[in-house]
Amino acid sequence: MIGHSSAGRLSRMSHRALIAFVGTLLYSALPAAVLAQQAATVVFADGAISAQSAGKGPRLVGKGSPLVEGDTLTVGERSFAVVEFADQTRTTLRPNTVIGIEQFRHQAAEPDGFVLRLVKGGIRAVTGLIGKARPEAVRIQTPNATIGIRGTSFDARLCAG
Repeated sequence: MIGHSSAGRLSRMSHRALIAFVGTLLYSALPAAVLAQQAATVVFADGAISAQSAGKGPRLVGKGSPLVEGDTLTVGERSFAVVEFADQTRTTLRPNTVIGIEQFRHQAAEPDGFVLRLVKGGIRAVTGLIGKARPEAVRIQTPNATIGIRGTSFDARLCAG
């Protein structure tokens, strides 16, 4: 026969196990975007700026909006945005710019790395901790671009034609 105090301990242990199980189920049901490391934050926005995660519709973003790896930002005509990444890299996105956050790893299990894909438009960036510690780990992918590099800052502009 189980004593009163033993039954209470079993009940508490069962309750904890149930909470852990339900927590694991809920965590596994969260979309990848929620679980993704926050890559950046919009620190200034003027005009029409949107972000889109893979498989989802575009969402309007403004000051304070979080961005994650895989997001594509679109800056409208007569608009611009300033985005600060978690490693303190700051980028200014010019009007009519589309840029994708292809990879962002900072203080994760994997080595730090930072890859942006410039689809159109232009950016100005001042690199942060990743670029200062491992410049080779920061890349801007473009089909054709003019890039000006001065120390830890650079400009990139994708021109049609």
